[in-house]
Amino acid sequence: MKFALSALLILAIIWLYPLAAEVSGDACGALASAALRIETGSDPMTVSPTGVSLIPPTGDFIAADTARGLHPSLPSPLVCTGYYWRLVADPGFVRVIQNPDPQE
Repeated sequence: MKFALSALLILAIIWLYPLAAEVSGDACGALASAALRIETGSDPMTVSPTGVSLIPPTGDFIAADTARGLHPSLPSPLVCTGYYWRLVADPGFVRVIQNPDPQE
């Protein structure tokens, strides 16, 4: 029982941390926000009001589209969560998110 509760707690942290850290409603939005933060080298809230207002409609779509293109059999939120943690571990991974075509 303790193992199951511990496993659920760990999974909840893995799933919910990106949403809270990036102040996003979904995993792909958190991924887009983290990628923008890495690209600009700063907090996305300090970039510009216009840039911040474009994150949800365009960033979520681009991140979800990249996730669907690279892993069509998996749900986009699951892939975006995994990519978020990979981006945290390796900020250079932002190139894969920006250019998902493996041949380029």
